[in-house]
Amino acid sequence: MNDIYSQVWTTETSAIPPDLAVEPELFKILCFLGTLGIILNILNIVTLSMSTEQVTYKILLGMTVADLLVNITLFCLSIIFQTSPNTVKIYHIMPISLISILMRLFASISNWSAVLMATIRLLVVTFPLKAAIYASPKRVKVSIGLIYILCIGLQVLFYAMVAYW
Repeated sequence: MNDIYSQVWTTETSAIPPDLAVEPELFKILCFLGTLGIILNILNIVTLSMSTEQVTYKILLGMTVADLLVNITLFCLSIIFQTSPNTVKIYHIMPISLISILMRLFASISNWSAVLMATIRLLVVTFPLKAAIYASPKRVKVSIGLIYILCIGLQVLFYAMVAYW
């Protein structure tokens, strides 16, 4: 009987052949989406920067900056592979690289900013009289800064552990 857990996976048995080339149209689509995301996030930043009185706008501004950085790295990735003189293989994209680390970092910042916004909304609904104390603009700024610092620290710790093992 053949146990799937005892099988040795090699490049010959994997589902993706190692010589599978990535279509150049994929990088053109990624370049377009990266450009569109950069433009729309810059418009969001300009719009949200005009009214910094509300706490929700500050959190959305932090999320928008993280999403802008994701789109910039996506755009850089597509430009790097489009200008490559060699055919890009699927295994060139898969390994841990600086761009994938940055995209994971900025996506985690955006996700934790959404958690912060949901938490503040919960506090406002649950404790409406004390919402101004719990969700003050100063505390929100500190929380957004902590999100950025903690996400960067956790990514550095994770990749340091991966490199050590």
